[in-house]
Amino acid sequence: MSDAPPEKDPDADLRPSDRLVLRVVRDSGGEISQRELCAEAGLPPATASTAVSRLAERDLVETRVTPEDARCRVISSLE
Repeated sequence: MSDAPPEKDPDADLRPSDRLVLRVVRDSGGEISQRELCAEAGLPPATASTAVSRLAERDLVETRVTPEDARCRVISSLE
């Protein structure tokens, strides 16, 4: 029996919408468009965008603009 403290879930302190967005990005194979993310997560664009920004600040995801369409952002998992 170990006296070591249980491992803390690194995503435990994320907001529910952030956790949902991160799970959808990870489940997508690591890359998803903002539009697909909103559809998959069932979130309004503003909520998804805010969650992506918070996750990017924590270096959990990154965003980039697609060369084909500068209006389209792709979100990638950094894990």
